[in-house]
Amino acid sequence: MTDATQNRGVLKEHTNSGRFVRENAELVNLADIMGNAVDVSGALISMNLEHSKIHQGYGWNISIESPSIEAAANYYILFRVVSGVAHLRSYDVSVSEGPAIVRLFESPTITAVGTAVNIRNRNRAASDENGVDVYTEPTVTADGTRLETDFIPSDGNKSGGSAGSFYEEWVLNQTDYILKITNNNNNASTAVINAFWYSSPPIL
Repeated sequence: MTDATQNRGVLKEHTNSGRFVRENAELVNLADIMGNAVDVSGALISMNLEHSKIHQGYGWNISIESPSIEAAANYYILFRVVSGVAHLRSYDVSVSEGPAIVRLFESPTITAVGTAVNIRNRNRAASDENGVDVYTEPTVTADGTRLETDFIPSDGNKSGGSAGSFYEEWVLNQTDYILKITNNNNNASTAVINAFWYSSPPIL
């Protein structure tokens, strides 16, 4: 059709998406106007920061299943930052029997580190070196400075530091951190803990 009043030439009507309507109610398809004038094959690809870090080989995670935690007992996980800058992006704790309290502490007093945890690079083809060591069941004589407290009700789970929640990431110092899970149920309970962090690449 021809829009003579606006001197805009001949335009085709299509049922495709990407349309807009002129003042005289004519439908215009943006693809017809642009044609092959715009090549998007080399367009910049965007992704969120965590996804980018994983692709670079600097995204790490742990997945831990605790042994039985007796009523009123504590279960500890030690994060020891030994090099670089670590960004604790998220941790998630689920328990078989609630309620439970989950607390994150900085600079505790540790007299024995416990058992080393297998840390996985999210990029399975990467060989970059991680700057955080993780241990289960360290011997803790003082908890240190409390950073967060989370509550797990009678059932369910609780996440800290995760995107979309109140919490944001923690940029960790080169020191020790502990995740302390307290079983407030009258029965024994087990916990499943997942955590993700990314590190900054070394400056060359």
